[in-house]
Order: sequence, then C-alpha cells, then structure tokens
Amino acid sequence: MTLIALENGTKGFNDRTLFEGVSFELGEGERVGLVGRNGSGKSSLLRILAGVDPPDEGVVTLRSGRRVGFLEQEPELDGQLSAREAVRKGLAGREKILAELATVHEQLGEVEGEAMEKLLARLERLEQRLEDSGGHDVEHRIEEALTSLDIPDPDAKCGPFSGGEKRRVALARLLVSRPDVLLLDEPTNHLDAFVTDWLEDWFLETRIPLVLVTHDRYLLERVCDRIVELDASKLWSYQGGYSDYLEQRAARLIAEQRAEAGRLAVLRRETAWIRRGPPRTDHEVQGPHPALRRPRGGRARATPRGPRIQPPPPGRAWVRGWSTSRASPSATASAPSSPPLTWSSGPACAWA
Repeated sequence: MTLIALENGTKGFNDRTLFEGVSFELGEGERVGLVGRNGSGKSSLLRILAGVDPPDEGVVTLRSGRRVGFLEQEPELDGQLSAREAVRKGLAGREKILAELATVHEQLGEVEGEAMEKLLARLERLEQRLEDSGGHDVEHRIEEALTSLDIPDPDAKCGPFSGGEKRRVALARLLVSRPDVLLLDEPTNHLDAFVTDWLEDWFLETRIPLVLVTHDRYLLERVCDRIVELDASKLWSYQGGYSDYLEQRAARLIAEQRAEAGRLAVLRRETAWIRRGPPRTDHEVQGPHPALRRPRGGRARATPRGPRIQPPPPGRAWVRGWSTSRASPSATASAPSSPPLTWSSGPACAWA
C-alpha cells in the first residue's frame, strides 16, 4: 500500500536539471535509503516529498490521514524556547485533543441511546489520536529523546546553540511526534557512534516507514531494505541493503558498458563504410578500354579494326563455305584455304 508517491517528477536548479520524469513510491513498512553524488538532487527530492517545495513538473500524492515528519539539514528553531520546550512542540495538536476529550466526557452524562453510541465512537477515535501523540503522559518520552540524543542542557535556550546541537533538538522533536512517514536528510550528522547506534535501534523497533539520505553506509546496511540511487537525473531502485545495492549496481554498470561497447562498434563500422564510399563498378575498377587509353604526351592510339561479325539469326549456324553434307576429298582439296563466312540452315556442326 503506497503511503507517499511522486509521479513523473522534474526539478531544476540554476538552469540545471536535477532530475527529470522520475517516479517514486514509498510503501507501508518500507525503509528506503536515497543515495547519489553530492549535488545530484537528493535533498530537493526529499523537500518535494515532504511538500515543502513543489516540483517543476509532476504530481505528489500522500495517503489521506497520514502525517509526514521531515528533518532538514538546517532546521529552524525558536531561539526563545528551551530545548525541552522545543522538543515538546513535536506533540503539536495534543492540547487540542485533550480539550476535545474533556468535552466528550462532559457530554456522555447528558445523552443516551443513538447519541451515546456516536459519542462513544468519537471518544475511541480521540483516544487513538492521543495515543499516537504520546498518550496521557508524554514527559517520559520527551526525557528519553533528550537523554538518548545527548542534549547536554535541556533547559538552555536554543538561540545560542550550534548547528549540530540544533539538529539534535530538531531530531528529538521529530522522534517524539511519531509521524506516519519519516523523511530524514543526513540525520546522523554531528552524532557520535553511541547516539547513532541508539538511533538505528529506534528505527528498527518503531518500524516507521522512512526515506533516509545519509553517507553512513553502516546505517544504510542495517536499517534500509531498499536503496534508490539518483544518478544522471534518473532514479534506480535496488532491493536489499547497501551491500546488495553495490552488487546490483556493479552488474548494471557492466551491462551498460557492454551495450555501449556494442553501440560504438556499430558506429565505427558505419564510419569506416562512409569513408570508403560506395563500391565502384567493373568499368571503374578496370579502367577505360585499351583503345581509349591516351599515351603520355600524345593522342590516343587508333587500333586497327577487323571485319565486323554479326551473330547468326535464330536457328542458323556458322559455316565456313563448305557444304553441310559430307564433301569428297577432291572437293575438299579444291576448296579455298580461307573461305568467307556464310549462313547455313543446316546442322550447327558441318565438319563430320
């Protein structure tokens, strides 16, 4: 079941196309790692999926009723709030749910019958929403996030915090909110190994669907079950962890190299054929007739011509003046040595 999808998405930046005509889907329970070279458009793709930026072309679809949590590389925090107060902001809407629950409890003592059944159904839905927002007691969840992400002074104001400290507070706020889909842009930046290990365990325990952009190969290997690569403005999907991605990508590149080598071989043959030109005729190969060849420094030599010989008509044969019947020795002896050629209607051979 698809939670969030991009269809035929295109995005450019500074007259450069980051990706063009790409499609992406995140299914229920999927954890996807998004990889690619720096500047290829990974962060732009995340911002489009989160609804922060629109695509130049394409359509983004989010399943109805699902909440998306987005961690940017440079999150914004209210500098007047303490770290604890900023993290508690991740439970936005919880106060409204509690107020609605109080109203429903008051109304339950005033109605009965069908109205009672409707209020009970509404109460069940509100309780589920409250549970998704942390339940009736959320302070333990807030304290766990502050401690696990190693935020040293939760009561300090966020204004003077460094970039790394602000990212930790923003990450804690996001994890406390427990959204239906997580979109994370470099979540392990400025985290030490112990905090990164805790974050990996949190991803595996909660099983929240996510799209993760990171250079941490070990995190991709342990957490993700599908790797999507943004390369040459296109998306390539590989099932499995990071090691599976490396193997499948190598096989794809080898196949592309072979196809390119075959294409180049065809181009070389075609180029060689064009340079040779079309095949020459026999006349062009043998040159002109010897009688028409011009000697160096002179006119063409005229060659003597013999008598023109015409082929015999159909049904007749060449004879050389002798009778088609057997001739006598005396007649043969008196025959001219070189009689002229004449037509004969007799057999094709008159020498027997």
